[in-house]
Amino acid sequence: MNIHTIETYGQPWQNFLRRDHLGRIENERDDCRAANARLAARHDRKLMRLVRLGDVDGVRLRLCGLGIYSTSREATDLIEGAQ
Repeated sequence: MNIHTIETYGQPWQNFLRRDHLGRIENERDDCRAANARLAARHDRKLMRLVRLGDVDGVRLRLCGLGIYSTSREATDLIEGAQ
């Protein structure tokens, strides 16, 4: 029998964020940054709550805390996309 188990520690969605060649979260390309923000909004509970509340500054600060740098415009796009 060949059984494979996958163990993840912390937030498993972090493994799927788009990263650069050094393993850092990709923040240089706009499309990667937006995709990372959308992924985080689907999996991070605090960020989900802030998106539902429509708190632009809170969303931006939470994304920065997760290592995904964003502008107020990008945070607004994320909130509008969720509604």
